[in-house]
Amino acid sequence: MVRIEKSELSVISKAKELNLEFNRKTQIFPISEGVDFLGFRFYLTGTGKVIRRLRTSNKRRWKRRLKKYKEEYRIGKRSSEEIRRSIASYNGHLSHGHTWKLRKKVMGSFVLTHAPKESTVNKDINS
Repeated sequence: MVRIEKSELSVISKAKELNLEFNRKTQIFPISEGVDFLGFRFYLTGTGKVIRRLRTSNKRRWKRRLKKYKEEYRIGKRSSEEIRRSIASYNGHLSHGHTWKLRKKVMGSFVLTHAPKESTVNKDINS
């Protein structure tokens, strides 16, 4: 038998008052478990504060993308200006969540370098 909590019944009755219907996929669960929305996971603390953390899959994707940017810059496939614009855009998205430590950690180790140029010593040996 389906167990329906008192709080769930109040949500259902309020929805009916507003002429809203739930489909069979609808789930009602405590916000303390977190809600996934717009690339963030929203949590409610015991004090009532809402915490917005970046979704784990987005963290991984961001780190992979930065690694790819390093390589593309090194071989000359992407300019520093393109990378700067992309990072600025992503930082704009991250600024909406509690991500200061994440940004500091990831961007603190992000350095762009070009591929080492072929030295003239190697050219003389190979000729």
